[in-house]
Formats: sequence, structure tokens, C-alpha cells
Amino acid sequence: MKKLFAFVLTLITALSLCACGSGTAEPAEATPSPAPVESAAPTAEAEPADNSVLEAQTAELTALLDDFGTRIQSGSAGSSLRAVAQAARLMDWGMSTGMTDAQISAAAADYLAALDEDAKALYLMQIDSLDYAYKQLLQPGQEELLSEAGCADAAYPWSDSPIPAVESLMTALGARSAGAEAETSAGAASDMQSADSAPGAYAGILDAYYTAITQQPEFSDLPAGVNFDLYPFICQNSLGFCYYDVNSDGVQELLIGPVGPDYSSAWIFDAYTVADGQCITLFQGYERDYLVLLSDGTLVNRSSSGASVNSDVFSHLEGGALVPFYSLIVNSTVNVDNPYFVSNGGDMNSDPATWQSISQQEYEQISAAYEAQTVTLDYTPITALY
Repeated sequence: MKKLFAFVLTLITALSLCACGSGTAEPAEATPSPAPVESAAPTAEAEPADNSVLEAQTAELTALLDDFGTRIQSGSAGSSLRAVAQAARLMDWGMSTGMTDAQISAAAADYLAALDEDAKALYLMQIDSLDYAYKQLLQPGQEELLSEAGCADAAYPWSDSPIPAVESLMTALGARSAGAEAETSAGAASDMQSADSAPGAYAGILDAYYTAITQQPEFSDLPAGVNFDLYPFICQNSLGFCYYDVNSDGVQELLIGPVGPDYSSAWIFDAYTVADGQCITLFQGYERDYLVLLSDGTLVNRSSSGASVNSDVFSHLEGGALVPFYSLIVNSTVNVDNPYFVSNGGDMNSDPATWQSISQQEYEQISAAYEAQTVTLDYTPITALY
């Protein structure tokens, strides 16, 4: 029994010693494996910028600029509606182009640089008409105008505020002073003239027209100073004004004429000047008896009582009055076979004994020469005065 007890005791002691040595051993510190050597990423050569998108955008803009120069034909019949159609294309382009201001300016500068001086002057006349139509299409209620221009399916309204890309283009083409924006429906354009900038002597005339257009009185109640022959234009709110130093004497004349797609912006219905601080009426007419201004300061009174009886009387502005010096006359009641005449300032109703007969070819040559010098005026709607 003693031996058995001793054996059991020895066995228990041995097991206890094994248990004491069986604690979890600290893991051996791992030998760090060498960090993988990162292979240097191959340096990709900078790919050349893809200019195909810019080239396509520039080509699109150049094609538009070409069309603006050939399709509007300012001063000819229907030019205002053609300008509206091109303005719709312009606004489509302005809303979709990805060109920057710098890219637009560069393209416009390149285009103008390719024109000679005469072609450039003619082109910029088309741009003035285009810009006027664009300003109209920024305003509400232009659906009928677009329909008349054949653009009933246009994306109108594009915007009620100036379109940045179009403004950049107009600035580059010289239709804007730097930083100026087009007129919106809420206010006057930066390039519009207001009553505040008008010579004081004209304030009464402009006030009278503004009152007539905004209040729409009966014909018999039109304010004093208003040309009664313009009552239809007053009712249509289609009269504008501008200032122009006709004879380069430092005095700005006030010119009143039609605005809108149905009329030429070269027509002058009323003309006024200032002498000794007083407003002087030079001329009052209507759509069959109006003035046009030539680039040399000559004013031409175009009047007609029918296709076969009309006259163009050329005058200089001298001493506060129009002084006629030459006339082109067509009057088939005097000579049905060759109704073409010139005179020293008489109109179609003057004494035929003072006229000199010319051929149809001579008449057409003289007419074409002065038509080429006709100035397109930048009228501001009278309702934009205040």
C-alpha cells in the first residue's frame, strides 16, 4: 500500500509539473520578409490634346457667320424677318455650344480679318440687324413673330436673360461694348439711349410719343407734337428713336422711325434738330413719304403716290432746314413711254418743265448708287425711354 501510494503521489506531481509548463508560448518574432519592390509605373507620354471637337465647333460657328452675312440682306424687303430667323439659329447655337469666350472671340476675329473694309462694313450692318432681332427674342410674347419668320417650331423661349455665348460673339463682332449685355424684357439695354441722355430740347417730343404709345388715346386725343400720320404705328407700338449728327456739325438730330419686322430700319418718319436751344421740326412723314440717310449726310425724301408716280428728293441739312439740290422722278402721267426724270430738287408734283428726261438704265444706275450708301439706323423702342 505504501508503494502504491508513493506511485500515485509521484504521478500527480509529474502531471502538475507538466501543467505548469504548458502555458501559451510567445510567438516567435516573424522575420520580416523583404518588402516587395514596387516597379516604377511606366511614365505615360502626355497625349496630344484632341482638337477635333474645337475644330468642329469653330467650323459650325464659321458657317453661321457666313449665313448671317448672306441671308439677312439689311435694308431690303423682308430683311427684318430674315434677321429673326437667323437670330433663332444664333440662340440655338448659343445654348448648345461648348466654346469658351476666348475661343468664340478668336473665331470671330479670324472671320472679320478675312474681310476687306467694304465687305466688313456691309457685314456689320447685317450683324446690327441680327442683334436687334436677338434682343426681341429675349422678350416674352414673340411666338407670332417667329411664326411669321418661318420659325414656329423654334425652341422659344430660349432664355429671358442674355445668353453668355451670344453676348461673347456680339462683343467680338463689335455689336457690344466690352462687358455690356443685351436688353432683357425687364429693362433697357446698355446700348439703348434713354430720355436722360437726350438733348433737353427733344424731351417734349419724346414725352408726347411715349404718352401716346403707352396710353393709346383716340386719334383726336393724340398729344400735341405727335405726327398724326403715324397713328397706326402708335397703335402697334412700333416706333423707335435715335440720335444722329446728320451733317457733322456737333448737333445730334432726333430721328423717329419704325421698329419691327415689317419695316426697314433705314426709314425716318420724323426728323428734328436744335437751333438756339429750340427744337425745330425738319420733316414729318409716314410709310409712303419718308426720309433715308446716306453715309455722306444727305437726306433723301422718298415719296410715292403709286408705282408709276414717285420721287426721291436729295437734300442737305443747312441752317436748321432741309435744302433740296437734286431729284429722281418717275411720272408716267408726263411720259408713259419713258417716265424717268431728274431735276434740281423738285418732287413728283413740281413743274415738269423743270425736269430733264433720262433713260431707264440711267435711272437705275443712279438709284443703285445711292441705295448702296443708305444708312441702317439703330432705333430704340420709344417705350424703352422710362
